[in-house]
This record gives sequence, C-alpha cells and structure tokens, in this order.
Amino acid sequence: MKIFFKYFVLLTFLISMPIAMKGQGIDELLQSANQGDVESQVGVAACYFTGTLVPKDYAQAYFWYSKAAQQGNPNAQYMAGKMCLAGQGTEMNENLGANWILQAAKQNHPKAQNDIAFCFALGKGLVKDNEKALEWWHKAAGAGSADACLNLGIMYATGKLVKKDAKMALGYFLRLPNNPIAQEWLGTLYFLGNGGVERNYAKSTEWFKKVVSDGKPANTSVYGFLGFCYFNGGYGLEADKEEALKWYLYGSAYNDPLSVDGVGWCNYIGVGEQHDFDFAVMCFNQAVNLNKEYSPAYRHLGICYFEGNGVEKDYKEAVRLFEIAANGKIQDVEAMKRLAECYTYGYGVSKDLNKVQYWKNRAGELNENVAMENENLKERCLKFLPF
Repeated sequence: MKIFFKYFVLLTFLISMPIAMKGQGIDELLQSANQGDVESQVGVAACYFTGTLVPKDYAQAYFWYSKAAQQGNPNAQYMAGKMCLAGQGTEMNENLGANWILQAAKQNHPKAQNDIAFCFALGKGLVKDNEKALEWWHKAAGAGSADACLNLGIMYATGKLVKKDAKMALGYFLRLPNNPIAQEWLGTLYFLGNGGVERNYAKSTEWFKKVVSDGKPANTSVYGFLGFCYFNGGYGLEADKEEALKWYLYGSAYNDPLSVDGVGWCNYIGVGEQHDFDFAVMCFNQAVNLNKEYSPAYRHLGICYFEGNGVEKDYKEAVRLFEIAANGKIQDVEAMKRLAECYTYGYGVSKDLNKVQYWKNRAGELNENVAMENENLKERCLKFLPF
C-alpha cells in the first residue's frame, strides 16, 4: 500500500503555554510542574521541545510530556506518542507511541485521530485494521482535521481503502479551498467529470490557476496543464498560444515534461518570437528523458525526423518514434494517424494497406471512446497523485 503522505515528519509545536504567556519564567514553570500542575508540565515540555526559555532538549521534553500524559492531558498524550513513534527524546517504541496517540484520539484530539488512523492503516504499533483506520479518519474530519479531510478526499478519489467515489472526494476537497493539493484535485475532478461530478472546464482551470497564484504548486504539472488548455482552447479558456507558452516556460523551469515538450512545440511551429527547430529538438529529447512514458514528446520528435527540421530527415526513425508514441501507456492518436500516412505512402516502411487500416481503426476507436479519451487526457496532463 502506498503511503499518502510521509508519516514521520518534523514534529510541529502544537501546544500552547498558557502559564508562560502570563509572564512566568522557566523556574516558576518548573516549580509548578514538579508540584504536579499538568498545564505547567505541558508548558515546560513545550519549552524544551522548541528551545523557548531553555536550550532545546528532546529528552526533557519527552519526560515532561509523558508526565502530563499520565495525568490524561490529550495534547501531552499526542506529543508523547509522536515522540515515541519517531524515537525523539526517547527510544523508539511503536506500541507505546500508538497507545498514547490512541488515548488522545479518544479524547477527541483531531490530530491524534488522524494519526491513529495512519497507525491502524499501516500497522504501526497496532494490529493493521483498515476499517478502524477509516472510522478514525471520519471522526477526525468531523472534528475539523484538515489532514483527515485531505486524506479521505484522496482515498475516495483513488479508491484506496474505500470504493472510488468522485462526489465524496469533491466534498472533502471543497472543505480545503486554500490547500494546494486539494486545489489540484478539484481541478482534476472538474476536468474529468466522472463519478457524479459534473464536468466543468471553467471551474477546473479556475482551481488550477488558484494553485499557481498561491505559489509553487505541489505538482508542477499544473503549469503544463494550463499551457495545454491555453494552447488548444475549449477547456474553459480561449485559445491563446502566447499565453500557453508563458505557462509552459514556467513549468519547464521545474522540469515538468509536459511543459518542456510544450516549449519545444511552440518553438517548432513558431509562437511569438520563438521559432527554433534545433531548440525544439532539444526540448523534445529532454521531455522524453524526463518521462519515458510521455508519448506526445516521441510524436513531436518523430515529426522532426519526418520533416527534417532540426535533425537530418529520416523516415525510418520517424516511424520508430511514432510507434513508441502510439503503443505507449498514453496511446497517442495523432501518432497513429501519422503511422497510417507512412504505410499509405511508404515513408520509412513498405506500403501496406492492412497496416493503414489497422492504424486508422485504432485511432478511430480512441477518438470515439470518450472514457478512453478521458483517461488519455488524465495520463497526459493530470499526474497529480500526491503519493
């Protein structure tokens, strides 16, 4: 099973220090903590954990979190559990760590509820139990955990642990309008329009634009996708090849293969001041090296060899590249049409009417099969799975 997010991350300072905020120093906090005051114990632990008022000391942080945890403080139970699981300030102990987090979860601690779901899903310190994992994720989402909403959204979108349900996924992602991963998924779901979600290209591109306007997206293929939409038009955006080039250039800076290929194609056909066959060939080769399964780059490279632009004309090499594009994971319809042309006129191959019909039929089947075309577009433009 793939892990949706890295389970062990740098621990976040979650615990407020109500007494320290009133102006108490570490000595006063320690005195109260030693007398058994649970809030002071949490405060001292937080000081040692973050290096506030005292040098950072994870061993002392764990000592005081565990003291407060034993008194039933849910925040302390959660932090003690996380530290046990990570072996931070104490020996790694998955059983004890999961138990502390479970105690906090039972006290309606949203982050603990989300994390204990991971423990059940992964068998970390607990017997693996997917049903209990889902139960806790739903409780955490109901308590307002953004992490749980994101996890459930991804699960319903991909069919991990649950039956795939795009409409349920949409509902969870809509709770997180400012989360870049949720934004990418919202754009994807509206673009595909599957599973009870009405296709809406305008909303799709709106969400993708929001991702990039808020900063670098979690998946830089968003740039390439926006470039694709502007280049072709009809996806909630007016066709604008110069605007497409702008987005492709953004994405190519992050080595997104769709974007790199897009920059190459803009140079090949001449968009704005960009018209450089040699540079186009370099881009197509780079896109292929970045993603061996990205069929359009093979097709574009094949066109270069077919037409003799940027490389020496070589029909046999063109046919080889068209066949890779046509038979790849992303079955490229345009490459199939090119192959039909090659077998019709004998470019790089012997004329073969059977092969002509074969490639025309395959291209026609893909064009007529809406579901297949959706999957083609999804594979081509929307590789946003964050796990």
